[in-house]
Amino acid sequence: MDDRTLRVLEYEKILEMLAEHCSFSLSKEFARSLRPRTNPQFVRGLLSETTEALSFLHSAGEPPFGAVTDVRDAASRAKIGSQLSGEDLWAICETLRSGSRYKRAVLEASGHHPILKGLAAGLADLNSLRALLERSIGEEGEVLDGASSTLASIRRDITVTGNRIRDRMESFVKDPGMIGRLQEAIITVRNDRYVVPVKQEFRNSVKGIVHDQSSSGATLFIEPLQVVEMNNRLVELRSQELEEVNRILKSLSGEVAAVADEIRSNVDTLARMDMIFAKAKLSRFMRGVEPEISDRQALHLRNARHPLLKGKVVPVSPRVGDGYSTLVITGPNTGGKTVTLKVVGLLCLMAQTGLHIPTDQGSVVPVFDGIYADIGDEQSIEQSLSTFSSHMSQIVKIVENATDKSLVLLDELGAGTDPTEGAVLAIAILNYLHAKGCTTVATTHYGQLKVFTHETPGFENASVEFDLETLRPTYRLIIGLPGSSNALSIAERLGLKKEIVADASGRLGQQDVGFENLLKTVHEKGIELDRRLDEVRSTQQEIQRLRAELESAQKSFERERDAMVRKARDEASQVVARAKREAEAVLKDLRELLEQGARSGISNDVLADIAGETRRTLGEIADQCVDMGQTEPERVLEETGDAELSAGQTVYLPEYRQDGVVVEPRPDSGMVVVQVGAMKIAVDRSKVRVVKGGKPRSDDSKPSRRGASAAVAGASANQAVSNEGSLSRRAAMSVRSEIDVRGMTVDDALVEVDRYLDDAALAGLSIVRIIHGKGTGALRRAVQDMLRSHHHVSSFRDGEAGEGGTGVTVASITA
Repeated sequence: MDDRTLRVLEYEKILEMLAEHCSFSLSKEFARSLRPRTNPQFVRGLLSETTEALSFLHSAGEPPFGAVTDVRDAASRAKIGSQLSGEDLWAICETLRSGSRYKRAVLEASGHHPILKGLAAGLADLNSLRALLERSIGEEGEVLDGASSTLASIRRDITVTGNRIRDRMESFVKDPGMIGRLQEAIITVRNDRYVVPVKQEFRNSVKGIVHDQSSSGATLFIEPLQVVEMNNRLVELRSQELEEVNRILKSLSGEVAAVADEIRSNVDTLARMDMIFAKAKLSRFMRGVEPEISDRQALHLRNARHPLLKGKVVPVSPRVGDGYSTLVITGPNTGGKTVTLKVVGLLCLMAQTGLHIPTDQGSVVPVFDGIYADIGDEQSIEQSLSTFSSHMSQIVKIVENATDKSLVLLDELGAGTDPTEGAVLAIAILNYLHAKGCTTVATTHYGQLKVFTHETPGFENASVEFDLETLRPTYRLIIGLPGSSNALSIAERLGLKKEIVADASGRLGQQDVGFENLLKTVHEKGIELDRRLDEVRSTQQEIQRLRAELESAQKSFERERDAMVRKARDEASQVVARAKREAEAVLKDLRELLEQGARSGISNDVLADIAGETRRTLGEIADQCVDMGQTEPERVLEETGDAELSAGQTVYLPEYRQDGVVVEPRPDSGMVVVQVGAMKIAVDRSKVRVVKGGKPRSDDSKPSRRGASAAVAGASANQAVSNEGSLSRRAAMSVRSEIDVRGMTVDDALVEVDRYLDDAALAGLSIVRIIHGKGTGALRRAVQDMLRSHHHVSSFRDGEAGEGGTGVTVASITA
């Protein structure tokens, strides 16, 4: 790309914004060195990286980057045999640690991120080197005792020797004979040896080696003879320590040298990934989107915003390439023509760099092999170039270098010279670039260019809107309409005398006046059309909103309906379970009555009456089960409306949640008599639902589920009566001496135990075992509470050690 173009379009400022979102020096360096690419497939790949990183930020957040530094130089020095410092080694350790954490965070993140995970997977695992450095080097670059056993031993000897010297020196300074001879009773160090401060006049009284004196000469720092040998030993140990430290650093440098290439590669990859995330963060900051990369020279930016403008920015939507390759923008000064040129050029540069652009979704950008811009006034005093000459020098370069795949941006083409010559020169330049196949966007004030653009195929006019009422630009770009400079109108509204404005208007040619009036009319109609289009769009958006609300309400209704169905079924299940328990209780009572009747000699007639009553009770229970098994949401029901009801027709009563059969329609009164089970009730027609497909019953029709259930119940009762004589024998053969209720709820367990005790008593068992388990003890307590008041239980106890202990209750049964 042309360097001058990058400068005038302020491309470097975008790269600096990108660098601010990077985390360390190398990624910032990479960001500042970016340049637009010219291969469409490569550009798509760069944009996909940014989009994927943005998705990662939204779903998983920013991965922890840590203390990564550019250690490539240190790795290279180690590779050629240099000894690295402790600080270098600690920086490498931190970089390896952060890289490992970064890799793990990216690979373990949820979501589809193939580019980022591929890069992370390529990071070399250097965990053994990292562990070695962590064990050997401290945060300040110091070599730790854990680096080697030899170093640890030497440092222990240094500590012991130092302590012995200090103890001896403490005794020396506290000696009564030293009172008055020392400047201070302290121990200090000179030349790595322990000394004491002795007054000058007592120099000969203290035997030892003088290592230093104060600036005034009044104090001598003397190493007493008593500690000379120990100090010598300490110096020797420190020399050994230094040798061991250097050996360790050399060894660690060798370990780094063995994987220097992997370290450099890891740092490069981390810098690249950091820059990719920086692109995503920049996109989020400027509310950018990934543009579609066109294989044609078609450019369409939807509501594009200049990324460097602050405050409220009016978006523009320039289009070039659909039927025309040259766009000529006209309009008053400060109306936004130059900004539009910069938006087009800068956003194309950003897209070809792999950056998202601040536009709406659906923006289309081609990949240009070159972007050339002549924007602004760059006259040169040193080269004696005027404004016109400066522009022409740049345009000459553009004309020579631009191709059919280039974007050319020309601001105020032909300005700075005679208007007539400037206009025809501008037309000739645009015509040449158009013939060459360039995509061109130019701004101008020349009326001749407006007419030429209107009449020439492949050219299109555009204008920036200006509000004559407020004398302010609106910055809206209108494609298809040329603009007016509005110089006379602006001058008049700013207070220029009317006679001067009228004189100027009179000097305009009739053709110019007519053209300007035509432009004004067209602009007014265009504004009205835009207003109506906005209304249509607003209406469409409202329709879409209402449609979405309706769909949401429908889904909510369906969810509530399904919830009601589930609730009804749950209630039905509860009723069935309760009916089952009641039926079992009735059968238990029947068995007791039969047993008592047999013992008491009750006649068969009485027993038959008891069986009949039991049959009716079981039939009612069966009716409840059938009724609850059929809930309104599971069947198709219809309101009665004005339709006539006929006797025998099946209906559903929502108020009672029961099926019924029409007995007597009463159309005159608006009531209907319905038989529900054994009961007849009169209800309002509006509270009756016809079961779709329900037909009047005939006498020879098959029995309903309810009738069948009742019949079965009655048969069961009669069978119980007829077989009374053999009941006890069958029970004795089938009832076991124990029941296991482990795993049941308390309520279910109590029902089962109660039924079992009835059967056990009927079978003549005297001792039974109830196995409830230990657990929390809740089931045991509930069972024993019931046994205390049960009429078949005379006593109970916990099981013995051989019977199951407290996990079993043994009960004594009475007949």
